Amino acid sequence: MNKIFNNLVSIFGFAVREYRDNQLIEVSAGIFDPDLVTPCLSRILSVDGNVALIMTRSLHCYGAVRSAGSLYVIGPVVRMRPDDVELKDLALELQIVSGDLSALRAYLDTLPILSLTKFSDILCLTNTILNGEDVHPEHILLGGDPPPPEQDADDTQLLPDASWNNYQTEARLMELVARGDLQRVEAYMMHTQFRQDFQIAGNSIRNLRNILIVSTTLATRAAIRGGMNPARAFDLSDQYIRAVENLDAPEKIYSLMARMVLDFTRRVGACVIPENVSDVIASCMRWIRRNISQPFTRASLAKYAGLSESYLSARFRQEVGMPLSNYVVSQRVEAAKELLSGTDKSLADIASYLCFSSQSHFQNAFRRYAGVTPVVYRNHAGKYF
Repeated sequence: MNKIFNNLVSIFGFAVREYRDNQLIEVSAGIFDPDLVTPCLSRILSVDGNVALIMTRSLHCYGAVRSAGSLYVIGPVVRMRPDDVELKDLALELQIVSGDLSALRAYLDTLPILSLTKFSDILCLTNTILNGEDVHPEHILLGGDPPPPEQDADDTQLLPDASWNNYQTEARLMELVARGDLQRVEAYMMHTQFRQDFQIAGNSIRNLRNILIVSTTLATRAAIRGGMNPARAFDLSDQYIRAVENLDAPEKIYSLMARMVLDFTRRVGACVIPENVSDVIASCMRWIRRNISQPFTRASLAKYAGLSESYLSARFRQEVGMPLSNYVVSQRVEAAKELLSGTDKSLADIASYLCFSSQSHFQNAFRRYAGVTPVVYRNHAGKYF
């Protein structure tokens, strides 16, 4: 096996399997028998591209990296230890008899605990080393390139008897989140069976928690498509996922679910693209927001848009009403507001993260665009949770 993967085994404790022509040719130590990957193996073997992240029904995560004709399957990793209900569900899926549950439990307790973002970072770095290909972690977290936005639709697509478990309704709701359409999302909550369907989706608290985790992942993807800063979206996602682990009543989990959907929608609505701008400028505005914590230049944005720097600057100012450089700073200030109110990061850390040249530069820019100093804003903005 490639020594890169041997290092992953020794450093992180990952289990690694090597496949060639869909046939298993080598495995590392630390794989349970039967292998937990079995129920989702066909899906993993059919992934496109050189690197992918796969989440299973049991919320275990696997990584897949192609190199030199082999497919390396890494994992599973978990974000939290499974409870007894999850253990029994997984045993049933693997056709493990009840007498072997203690061995399965002992194995699950040895699995690495990693966030999705951390695991994605490791997979992308591995892909870069092996294939010389730079893939951003957000690409595999979002399952590839985001789909194009749907055309506006009338309210008849949200029927009074729509169900949360209906794929079309779920997709429609996520599109409303991506558009920041708070009014229609609230109408959905009020006039559909969202609440009842969510409450009867499973008989255990664990099942309800899992539904919220999966739904939060969908809302996160939708919010990023709508222009929300990816780092902030994933941070907010983690906050909701941590919060649900402390809830033990269906009604409380439902309330958090509704709050999560509305929260993402509200935040996307705060950064919507003006209706009068062209598609190319709207695309540039979304690109800026997605890359707000990166030290990009006007040249890199012009290359993305396929325009000359001078033409991009002139057209941006004409359509948006402010110079491109001012818009970038204003968006960095908006991102700083999120960090000031939602985290305990120092001003110096926020300034560095958002690519301000110094803390004083950050403070001056913040006061110019927000009207108050960062300290005053933080003291009056409150916390998310």
